[in-house]
Amino acid sequence: MSDLGFTHIALAVTDVDASISFYAKYAQMTVVHRRTDQTTQVDVAWISDLTFCDCPN
Repeated sequence: MSDLGFTHIALAVTDVDASISFYAKYAQMTVVHRRTDQTTQVDVAWISDLTFCDCPN
């Protein structure tokens, strides 16, 4: 069966680092992009299992 999962979703979390650690441990996902939004000063992290990634450079 091929991977028919999401290409991306957005989740608001209270602790970005804890969330990254959780998804790395339990879903084998890794950060592919991380930044602080200049307008809102909110941390943004894109994570992927790398089965398909249309990630920014």
